[in-house]
Amino acid sequence: GHVIGAIESFSNNTSMIDARQKLRELRQIAMTDALTGLGNRRHLEGRLSAAIAEYQNNASATGLLFMDVDHFKQFNDMHGHNTGYNVLRMIANTIPNALRATDTVGRWGGEEFMAILYDVQADEALQASAEKVRTLVEHSRLNVNGHGLTVTVSVGGTLLCPEDTPELLVQRADQLMYRSKQAGRNRVTIG
Repeated sequence: GHVIGAIESFSNNTSMIDARQKLRELRQIAMTDALTGLGNRRHLEGRLSAAIAEYQNNASATGLLFMDVDHFKQFNDMHGHNTGYNVLRMIANTIPNALRATDTVGRWGGEEFMAILYDVQADEALQASAEKVRTLVEHSRLNVNGHGLTVTVSVGGTLLCPEDTPELLVQRADQLMYRSKQAGRNRVTIG
């Protein structure tokens, strides 16, 4: 019952720590849009799948906003691609400020953005969030050569339904966004 000795063993695991850090960095790169710093399409697809699984398990209400910059091609043609990139960055900084920190915002591709809103119980709440995004983008200004350039977005929004897959949910929100464009752009359509 008496201690007569002890052994202490040391090992250098610096390479394993470095490898784990590098893996974290690579995961971050794989899920981030390089231009805007927001989550990219892969990130959004994963979050949508997780939101649908959560909805099926707990019926937690979730909404989706699909946003497209109005007349972006003409804007790019008129002001150049670098200014277009700066506009996308401006929008990427604006959208999260219109929503809650718990919501997920990302760049779907090109000039399309998406926001997943958690714990949204009704179309009215989704409408209010979408209008806030639309209004803040409309009033944001990008200073180029002493001129304040502005853009608008058309928004489609929908609540998650029991039969939804990520593809169906995105398709529905995208169709609603196109209704906003057909109604004159710089609009919100919820359905």
